[in-house]
Amino acid sequence: SLRLDASAAAAAASAEKERFGARKGKKRRRGIDPVARELAAASGDRGDVGLKSAAVLEQLFVSYARVVKARPGGPLMPLVLRGIAKFAHCVNVELLLDLVSNLRTILRDPAALSTPAALHCVHALLRLLSG
Repeated sequence: SLRLDASAAAAAASAEKERFGARKGKKRRRGIDPVARELAAASGDRGDVGLKSAAVLEQLFVSYARVVKARPGGPLMPLVLRGIAKFAHCVNVELLLDLVSNLRTILRDPAALSTPAALHCVHALLRLLSG
């Protein structure tokens, strides 16, 4: 009696696995074909994740530009300059030109920044210009 129950339970479990396995295979077949997946990976297309992270990065740099323009000698300036230097390779060209011109004008005024902040500013400029 116990053997019959164990074999019936095993048969039910294998039927359940087959059913879920068939669903997974069906979902896989419905997905994009391997050639299209490889082309998307090669072109750097990451779908929605790439678009969302690009939008967040753009808003971050807009905030950085606002701080650079509004309060060049403020307490946030060293942190902003570190962030600019960290993500300098991701900046679009228009924002890059704007940031470079603003940072240059800040550096021309010797009283605008403290020495550590001026060094952060130079580092950020070099990272922006290096790409």
